[in-house]
Amino acid sequence: MKHHPYTEIWPLMSGDDFEKFKADIKANGLRMDVITYKGMVLDGRNRERACEAVGVTVRYADAGVGTDADALALVVSLNETPATFINGATCDGSGVDCKYYQWT
Repeated sequence: MKHHPYTEIWPLMSGDDFEKFKADIKANGLRMDVITYKGMVLDGRNRERACEAVGVTVRYADAGVGTDADALALVVSLNETPATFINGATCDGSGVDCKYYQWT
């Protein structure tokens, strides 16, 4: 699926982080739907890529917002809300499975 321009605000996962993410999705499945807006991925392009790479079916869910401003507010909230690992490391909002996070 095409990606909304707002997804470009954050970099794609790569390297070991992406390999670990793919392994987690392969082992546990997709835990959180990829969010769409206007027929494009708004949040979850790393989840989408990882699913496609390991053969897991991607589930999409509409963002349920009506304006570009609301879509931007949603994606910023999903990716910039302060979060920390349970061990205290910082969350970068890159789409890593949030089961490993403790929201602050």
